[in-house]
Amino acid sequence: ITMAEQRATVVAVGPEAWRDEREPRARSGDKVMISAYAGTMAPGPKDGKMYRVVNANDIFLRIADETI
Repeated sequence: ITMAEQRATVVAVGPEAWRDEREPRARSGDKVMISAYAGTMAPGPKDGKMYRVVNANDIFLRIADETI
């Protein structure tokens, strides 16, 4: 099985994200891998830039080393 995925930078995390996990998978500023087709594009309310809003479960992992 081949999964489509892409890198993203976390801008914000809601309070309900990963409530059932000991540690959050990611925090604001972290680089992560997400499902390529997940989420919805929406403009930011303060800056008007387009952001992809994804569910917490669409974040697979935090990227700890950018050289990989």
